[in-house]
Formats: sequence, C-alpha cells, structure tokens
Amino acid sequence: MIFSPEKLHTSVSKLSWGPSDPTLPGIFRIDMEAEGDLVRRARFETGYLHKGLEKSAEKRNWFTSIVPVDRVDSESSLAAELAFAMAVEEICNIQVPRRAQTIRLILAELDRIGSHLGFLARLAIVTGFETVSHYILRERELVLDLLELMTGRRFNLGFFRLGGVAADITEGFIERIHETTRLIEIRLREYHALMIENRAFVDRLAWQGVISPELIQIKAITGPSARASGNRFDVRKVEPYSAYEQFDFRVPIGTGLRGTIGDGFDRVMVRLEEIRESLLLLSHAVDAVPPGDFLAFRMMPDFTVPAGEAYARVESPRGLLACHVVSDGGFHPTRVQWRTPSQSNIEAAPDLLAGVTLQDVPVILASLDLSLSEVDR
Repeated sequence: MIFSPEKLHTSVSKLSWGPSDPTLPGIFRIDMEAEGDLVRRARFETGYLHKGLEKSAEKRNWFTSIVPVDRVDSESSLAAELAFAMAVEEICNIQVPRRAQTIRLILAELDRIGSHLGFLARLAIVTGFETVSHYILRERELVLDLLELMTGRRFNLGFFRLGGVAADITEGFIERIHETTRLIEIRLREYHALMIENRAFVDRLAWQGVISPELIQIKAITGPSARASGNRFDVRKVEPYSAYEQFDFRVPIGTGLRGTIGDGFDRVMVRLEEIRESLLLLSHAVDAVPPGDFLAFRMMPDFTVPAGEAYARVESPRGLLACHVVSDGGFHPTRVQWRTPSQSNIEAAPDLLAGVTLQDVPVILASLDLSLSEVDR
C-alpha cells in the first residue's frame, strides 16, 4: 500500500479591522491579507477623526491658539504646549525666567509619568490583565490630581504661556509631589511582580513586533519605541531645554531581557525605567526651583508676533514632537505644522505585523503607544 502525505491548502483571506474596535488603540482601519491566522500583509487607513488642528490654530489669535495646540494629544498636552511656546518665543526673542523653565520641566515630567502609566494600563487590558490596569490607573489618578492642583484641570491643561506659565507654584504642591513620587516608586515594584515576572504577560510581548535599527532610520521612529531598540536619542539630552541641562538623568534603552532587543517587552521595560527616571528628576527639580518670576510678560488678546518662522522640538512621552510656526507679523499664526511621533510609529506598524498571528495584532499595536489624535491632527 502506498501512502501519500496530504497537504493542507489554505487560501489568502482579506480582513478588515476597525475603524471602531475596542481592541485597537484608536480610530483607524486595518485592511489585512491573512493566510489562516497569519497576517501576510497589512495596510492602515487613518483620517477618521477629522480634527484639523493645524488650520484651527491658524484661524485663532496668538492668545487663544493654545486651545487647538492642547488637542494634538490630550493625554500629554503639555508637550505640544511647550513646543509651540518655544517656537513663538524664538521668533519674538523672549527670554523665559529660570523659575518658569523649572516649573515647565516639573509639569512636563508629571505629564510623562501620567502618559506612561496610561500606556501600561491599556497594555494590561489588551493582554488580559484587567486587574493590573486598575492598580495602575490608581496611581495615574494621583498624577492627575497633582496637575489639577497646579493648573486647575486634569486634561487639555492650557497652562503654558509665551514667556512662562499661567501661575506660580500652588501652596502644598511640592510636598504633594514628594509624597506621590515615593508612593509611585513603591507601586512600580508591584507592577514588576504582577507584569514583568508574570510568564503569561512576558509570552505575549517577548519576540513580538521587533523594531530593527534599519526600520528606525527609514520611518524616523523616536522616543521609547526607538530607545527600546538601542537608540539613545533623547531631545532632552541632545538639545536641552527648559532647565533640563541643570539635572542629571539616565536615558534607558532596551536590553533584550526576556526576548530580543527592540521587541514589545523591551518597550514596556523602557517606559517603566523612564517613569523611575522621571520620579528622580522630579524629586530633584522641586527642591531646586529658583526664585523669580513665573512669567516674562502678560500677553493680551491683541498681541502680535514679528514676521519670521521658528522650529522647536521637545521630547514628548511618545517621542520627538516638533512644531513649525510661521508669522507674517499679524494677530494670528500664518502657518502651524506638527511633527508627531505617533505618525512615524503607525507608518512602521505594517512592517511589524507581517508574519504575526491575528491574536498578536492588538498587543503589538498597544506596545507602540499610538495616539491617533497626533496622526489625524
């Protein structure tokens, strides 16, 4: 009797995922070609938010243009505020007081911690660790409480001004920061036990969505996603701003602790280490706030900016965030353009999804920490 092995023939299926799906990190659609449960090709379609933030800023005067700037990424709005303010300050040649620069640094690092905690909470939900997400959101509320104590808001803060900040440090703010940083440092050890030492969590992320150095160069990926692949680029170190040059801090990079350098697990580890560095940076900065003014001048609604243009970049929680501002000498910006880190990350996503299983798609996308508000700006 002659036996012949049977071959299982599979055909390529076309699947559409999104645009509104709870497993996706935003409002966008993925058109995929899958062979069985393996993704062979993926194409992303964005543009569903229709924000038009750049044109909205150009239609407002300089006094109220901070409103659409806040919406570039509501979860970390202070990074966009800072980039916009720095660009306009360069055109106007405004010297920001040292006290205002240090306050900006403190708020920016609080914003970074809150954004990274939000990332960890979302990733915990996608990987099936809903209980852990509640623990993480508990600490994120403490960060939002601090931002509310200082600015009066929890999101879309609108606190930075040309030449400084809107108000001086609130009474009790520094003491609350010391208490919160000590508590979050303790909680990070809990996250390490619940996530990093959990085999089920590690298996969902290790070896998944590896970003190569070549892909970083081609897609211009920055921030924690690039640093997880060994790229140490950080705007706070390369081009210090807002008093960052006065403080020493470490730039964490991926080490391939559980899988390989640049995988999803390394992206989690880098963000955890960045939270620790931000906590140390905060504890030093709040004790080194210099005396002086918190604002160089009081801007009025009829304020005009001299003709010119400037380009400013900052290190947002997601990576390099840059703002290009053009003025013709009038009462409102002539042109406002943004360079956002999520745009580079989502352009790299199709390369990361090729060859993975369908169940790994939401996990890989969540590990990139995408903000569709930055993409559909």
